Amino acid sequence: MAATLPKNNFALFGRWGSFSLNPGPFNIKEHVVITVMANCGVSIGGGDAYSIGAITVMRAYYKQSVGFLCSLIIVLTTQLFTPSGHKYDTTKIFTPQFHLNISAYEKYSKLYLSPLFALSIGSGFARFTATLTHVALFQGSYIWKQSRSVVKNVKMDNNNNNNNKPSVFPPERYHGTPPPSLGHLCRLEDFIEQSSQPPYTSLSNELPKLMKSYKQVPHTVHALSFSADLKHGHYMKIPPRCMYTAQLVGTLVASTINLAVAWWMLGSIENICDVETLHPDSPWTCPKFRVTFDASVIWGLIGPQRLFGPGGLYRNLVWLFLIGALLPVPIWVLSKIFPEKKWIPLINIPVVSYGFAGMPPATPTNIASWLITGMIFNYSVFKHRKEWWKKYN
Repeated sequence: MAATLPKNNFALFGRWGSFSLNPGPFNIKEHVVITVMANCGVSIGGGDAYSIGAITVMRAYYKQSVGFLCSLIIVLTTQLFTPSGHKYDTTKIFTPQFHLNISAYEKYSKLYLSPLFALSIGSGFARFTATLTHVALFQGSYIWKQSRSVVKNVKMDNNNNNNNKPSVFPPERYHGTPPPSLGHLCRLEDFIEQSSQPPYTSLSNELPKLMKSYKQVPHTVHALSFSADLKHGHYMKIPPRCMYTAQLVGTLVASTINLAVAWWMLGSIENICDVETLHPDSPWTCPKFRVTFDASVIWGLIGPQRLFGPGGLYRNLVWLFLIGALLPVPIWVLSKIFPEKKWIPLINIPVVSYGFAGMPPATPTNIASWLITGMIFNYSVFKHRKEWWKKYN
């Protein structure tokens, strides 16, 4: 932009208020701040704010709605904190209060997952325990040493009365954000329960967990959302105050625009997300949000007990918890036997398993192209054109 936009200065109020359309050359810190602001409006693995899916599912699939303001608070709250089965007609197993009608469910049909969806859920089971094992084996000693060092330093500070040094950035700024967000959730909880009665949209289940977490570890709840960006900012020597401002502004702007666009589409495009009534060539089939809807049926309406509990159709997927815990062990053993093979420790089971998480609603064709593209850019290009890879990948 610095090379293209005009450098002329414009003045609206005489000698005061002059400005230029040319921002000048950007430095690396400004690029980092812009990237941080852009990332505040997306969720992991997706291109929109996290709770846009829940709001879309409520309006497009459950035919329920909350007001725009309430929806905006939900979006902002989830951003600040932070699977597709076979066709299943959920209206046949609802009660008028949107609870599961067990007798109707038993008569209608059991829920059968597509193989890809089952693989995605199973990989999540394995990923959970694999992460614990991987960290314990590969990083355990380092974490233990660092923890002992921190405890030792804290004791020294206490002895030297240096524990009251002023912070570079007041932590109260971070701690002050969760309480109002949780307060909004409390008020929304009652409103949604009365107006739409969808107890499986995850809000009811998550609120007590959030409240409990905040009471137990109030200094870390909000930090979970912003910690990665703050770490990048620290390395780039960007002032924490600037980073925090960028995160808040980015979240507010992006969340509002995300919801406004989704709200307009849901109200303007006829039969949006309804595959059976849409024209065959219509692009508004919402495959991603169909996955969100299916997930709400699996984890909320029907419940994991009926799928993964004793006698459940997918009971055997629970074994992946054990398999996930064991998979990092041989890799760690091989890394010790062959320390000269630097590529062995790079085999990260939690990262590999996370690749399965975003597969639904992809098709085998999508997955094949994903694998080929990944191999080309993260192996061939990385190996032979490393500077290009670092700049553009």
